[in-house]
Amino acid sequence: MAEVSEVRVYQAVSGKLYVQLWQGSGSIVEPITSFMGLKLSDRLARVGIRLENKAAKQALTDRINAAEPITTSLVPEAPGWIGPCFVLMSGDVVHEPTGTEIVVAFDAEPRRCGQGGSFHIWRKDVAGELTGLSVPMVVIMACLLPPLMPYMPLVEPFALEVIDPDDGELSIITQLAAAVVGGTGLATSESFAVPLRTLMQDERWVAQRHRHHPLILDGVDAYIDLATPKERSKVYNTLAHQLPLWGREGHDLGVKTVAILTASRSIRPTASVPFGSTDALITLNLSAGGGRGILDPLPAAHRSGAAFADHLRSTIRAEHGTAFRRLVKALPNPSSDEAVTLQRTLGDLQGEFLTAVEDRFGLVQGSRAAKVFGACYAAGRYAQRRGVLPKTWNCLASALDCFQLHRGDVKYSAPLAEQLQQHIDAGSILAVSDGSDRAAQTARALELGATVRDAKAGREVRMTPEVAATLLTDWPAILNAPDACDILVLGDGRHRQRKASLAPGMERRRLFCFRLPPAEEPPGIFSDDIPPVLPRASKRKRPEYREIVSGPQRLR
Repeated sequence: MAEVSEVRVYQAVSGKLYVQLWQGSGSIVEPITSFMGLKLSDRLARVGIRLENKAAKQALTDRINAAEPITTSLVPEAPGWIGPCFVLMSGDVVHEPTGTEIVVAFDAEPRRCGQGGSFHIWRKDVAGELTGLSVPMVVIMACLLPPLMPYMPLVEPFALEVIDPDDGELSIITQLAAAVVGGTGLATSESFAVPLRTLMQDERWVAQRHRHHPLILDGVDAYIDLATPKERSKVYNTLAHQLPLWGREGHDLGVKTVAILTASRSIRPTASVPFGSTDALITLNLSAGGGRGILDPLPAAHRSGAAFADHLRSTIRAEHGTAFRRLVKALPNPSSDEAVTLQRTLGDLQGEFLTAVEDRFGLVQGSRAAKVFGACYAAGRYAQRRGVLPKTWNCLASALDCFQLHRGDVKYSAPLAEQLQQHIDAGSILAVSDGSDRAAQTARALELGATVRDAKAGREVRMTPEVAATLLTDWPAILNAPDACDILVLGDGRHRQRKASLAPGMERRRLFCFRLPPAEEPPGIFSDDIPPVLPRASKRKRPEYREIVSGPQRLR
């Protein structure tokens, strides 16, 4: 029977303890809680460790309990950035600090992140062949975005769906995206893509496994075809609303990722979510783009889209898994001075795109999509500067093209806070106070079903669920959106509604309550903000004035 030759206990940044066991050249790392009851026989057997009697089990338990936790090592509990180093899903460490031991405490997946061929051939014969093809170019730029997201405060995790009901070559997008990071699923290669079914079985676990890596989803149509209406709604909610929340500062997951999926139809209508204020899910619907295909315009060297797709598949079978590593190796430590410079550079690049959007389309309400495509553009341009993407790519033109494609498929509406303010201004939300005529105020509040009152932290809007469903655009789809979660006042327990009264003196009931900033006070007679009074020409309208801000302007 093989004996355990060495036992070490490490403490991760989260405070959790991990045990590393050695037997010969083999080792295993497990949470210390996994050893309670010692039900690890199969996993220990992988490295030749056998605990065949109670004495051996007790001896191992005693050694673990006697070990002093080591706190000077880095213990990555998930892939991605940890301190100054980046841990790939394969378990490989980039930017390993000198003199610091790194103990990978998650199950590495080297086959999914497998490499093949040469990076330079991938850049020339795969990425180079895609020059001028907006959709695959933006998808590849999006795949390179997750490790850059810690440097980009203007973008949250998002899902990008590529839809085409008629194109039989849609799977090439998934395979090209997977080839950026690892295996393609072609020939004997394991695919980096994850079946949608796997994600829905454990969303949090799969998301954490893709921390600072792209989450490429496969088998979307197959899952949706067999899913119940409730399961379809859950898919939409996970990708459109939960994904951004998981990446927010302070969230226990801290997942920065981009989900990419292809399907014959959008998951929005299959989940009974109407097209409306749906920037939470970014859609590129090729059927709305004038009938062009995924690989249009077709390069002159290829006679058909199918032949071109076969050529690309043949190439990525041999050349894959190198571009993502190349970019990560070029990135600075997130806490270094170089990181500050990189953050400024990426912010400027994103600002370039937002300025181009404003120049080309005007100021777009609900500009989250513009920020998303701006982030993809910034990732693409930075990757070009670091030699990861070909210089022949026009990242700006491609990102603008895809933004227009998305914009043509989605009707924009104002964010929730802006909608509430519009209804307050229009009088469909009643302003109430303690000093008002109680009887008249109560009657009006019952009639409208929505009120606003001054509170300590600003203003509070209260409305009945029935009024929320009719007054607010895309309700209840927007209820889980990040901007709604920011202003929603939660009730007790798991209730989204809380017990409150519409107006002073009224009966308390379950209402949706939203916190808005204080109303702006009109300027006083000595205020510097009053615009100058100009002579008014007879029978002519007073000219409109707007603030002019020097320098480049950005959408917020």
